[in-house]
Amino acid sequence: MAKAKAKAKAKAKAKATPKKPAAKQAAAKKPAAKAKPKAKAAPKKAAPKKTAPKKAAPKKAAPRTRRAQVETPETPDTPTVEPIVEYVEHTPAPPADVVDAGWDAPARAPAAAAPTESAPLAPRGRGLVEQVIAAIDQNGGTLGGCGIPDHAADGVPADVLEQLSLPNGRPLPPSLARFLAYDRTYLGVLDDHDPPRLGFRSFRDMVAHEFGPEAVEAADFSAILPGDCLVLPHGSDSRRFMYVGEPDEYGEYPVFVLDVDDLPCVSLAYPGFDVYLADGVVTHVMNGTYTDGFDGVYGPAMIDQSRRNFHGFKSFDFGAGDTEHLDGPDAAQRMLAQFLGPAQSGADDGESRNEMES
Repeated sequence: MAKAKAKAKAKAKAKATPKKPAAKQAAAKKPAAKAKPKAKAAPKKAAPKKTAPKKAAPKKAAPRTRRAQVETPETPDTPTVEPIVEYVEHTPAPPADVVDAGWDAPARAPAAAAPTESAPLAPRGRGLVEQVIAAIDQNGGTLGGCGIPDHAADGVPADVLEQLSLPNGRPLPPSLARFLAYDRTYLGVLDDHDPPRLGFRSFRDMVAHEFGPEAVEAADFSAILPGDCLVLPHGSDSRRFMYVGEPDEYGEYPVFVLDVDDLPCVSLAYPGFDVYLADGVVTHVMNGTYTDGFDGVYGPAMIDQSRRNFHGFKSFDFGAGDTEHLDGPDAAQRMLAQFLGPAQSGADDGESRNEMES
């Protein structure tokens, strides 16, 4: 009897205690762990300290795309040009051809201290353009790319070139004069008049011509850039232009980028047409953002041009999100208030301005 009771008790206990599922069954019921997404590799920045502007720089139509369509046999007389030229020793003085043309060097604006004699300067002016031309010739002498038809270099005749000048009556910067003597077509800066003239426009007229009349009010930076502008080969939502303000010690004028994508922004991109032309051909300046030049070998020249022609700004927009000043955020806000008024100088006012303009 006791044995029967014990057996019944054990049977009842076995029913009351649920069977533990097999390891395989447990694994099947357990939801599969989600695979962790791979972390995106952070893009390399040319200047780790730089936080603005946020606009990414699209590739410009530059002489680096000018490659011969057929291989040309090398001859013993073909000069060898290194693809990248870092530094060239030279004396920081206006080129001789500029002095001969009657150009008077203006008083220098406050700028960074000049490099010592032991530190070579980055190449500038006509000499830098000669390096660009030599690189093009070494690759077959063909210009083109980004919508510009491939063609052999064909320069402006000397007698026509002598008649060209800036809107203020001053001679052309040495770099522009030299490149036009090499090729008249690539830049697209000459109009159809006889004799041809350079297509300078005011800032407002440039915006209307390039983006349409409706874009003028939204991208009107004429208060800060009142001089004439010469549009250079460009991108889809941006335009590069040489600005005729005050030339630097080499007789060169700065090159800006106007970007109208989202909130319009204007940035100082190159200290002169010479550096603009050389970027991607014999040197590297713009690697990720429009203002990369401030952090490279041309930094002192960029600072100098910013002081001379851009009121100390690196970049400027109406909402302050991409606005950057050499002297910091406080200086940027003071200058924004000066040009836009206190009510529109804050970063939060960009949205209200857009609503007003729409």
